[in-house]
This record gives sequence, C-alpha cells and structure tokens, in this order.
Amino acid sequence: LDVLASHGIVATFAVPAAMAQIYRKAVEAVLKQGHEVAAEGLFHEDVSRLSLEEERGRVKAATVILSEIVGSRPAGWYDLPRRHDKFAVGAISPHTTKLLADEGYVYMGNCPADDAPHYSVVDFAAATAILAMPYYYHFDDQFFMMFPRRGSGLENPDILFRNWRAEFVAQYKRGRFFNMTLHPGNTGWCNRLYLLDQFLDFVRSQPNVWNVGSRECASYWISKYPAP
Repeated sequence: LDVLASHGIVATFAVPAAMAQIYRKAVEAVLKQGHEVAAEGLFHEDVSRLSLEEERGRVKAATVILSEIVGSRPAGWYDLPRRHDKFAVGAISPHTTKLLADEGYVYMGNCPADDAPHYSVVDFAAATAILAMPYYYHFDDQFFMMFPRRGSGLENPDILFRNWRAEFVAQYKRGRFFNMTLHPGNTGWCNRLYLLDQFLDFVRSQPNVWNVGSRECASYWISKYPAP
C-alpha cells in the first residue's frame, strides 16, 4: 500500500470473502486509500466442481459478506475463465457468468480472450452479457516467481519486471489496456518492492496514462462500447 500511495496508483484488490472477514482491518486500510475491493470467490475455491445451487449459494454469501465490510456491493468478480486450470486464480463453471449477472456484478476479471475489455455472452437467446476485464499469464507475478525453469528462481523478479516494462511500453504505444497482477507473497519482499517502485515510477513518468480501478474502467467501457 505504501508503494502504491507514493506513486498515486489506484488498484483493484481481489479478495476472497472469507479472508476479508479475517483481515477486516487490512481491507479497511485498502479502502481508506481509495482502492477498489472486488470479490475473489468465497474461499478462492474451484467452483467448477460445485453444483449449480452450491455455486449460487457461495456467490450470494460472498456478495453479502463483502457488501457489509466494504459498505457497497462489489462490482467485480475475479476467477480465471479457463476450466481445469488450477494453478492461476481458480476456474468457472458453465453457470458462473449467469450467476454473476443475476447477482448484479458489473464485470468479471481475469479474462484472457483479448487485451482490451470485452464481453462474455451469458445467454445468446436473451442477448445478455457481462463485461470481461483482460488478463494475461505474463502480467502475473506468480508465474515468474513460483515456477523457475532454471537457476535458483531468485533471479526471476528481474525477468518479471523487465517483461512488465516491455509489455507496458508496447501497450502504451498502442493506447491500449495494461494490467499487472500482484500477490503479497510474491512481490511483497523488500527487494521486489524496490523493483516495483522503480517500475511504477517509470509508468507515472509517461504522459496521459489513465490509472483507475477496474470498476471505473469497466464503467467507462460500458458507456463507450455498450454490449449491443
């Protein structure tokens, strides 16, 4: 939070509802600094193994818990929409997008189908959709930090931040969307926070960078490019 605040960066924190209950003061600190809190399931579970009713109950429970803690309904829900991928954020079931739409969610995060916000069709017959926010594995710190292919893995942060800078420059030149996914257990070390500080300093030095949370980005996209 201190690194983000020093650069005036606004972020979206995806939090499992059960963890928000346990670490309520941490969530309150996030909100106090103006960041968004989105849902990341009830327990960060794999919902693809649940029945429709079980999943509906967990979506509703997570929404109620976070609404009470945050003070408003969460706009976003984060799950990786790639079934059977248990190493990223989770998974979705055939029912997830409809359940989220029925529960009033504005967007679903971690969607690797495009590098711009896009729509995931909930029901073709009814022509309903939910906004999907972009996600890529190579923007996610855990895929660099957790799975070293060679060496000790201690050099991976340097590779990660070089990659982020290159990816940011490429997207910036195109005027497109860039996101980065951080986990406290991966990036929250002193040497890695130093690298993050340097990277954010570079980002903020570029003119006309629009930095907002996912909720505001989603609202802009929906108004500019409505689902129909």
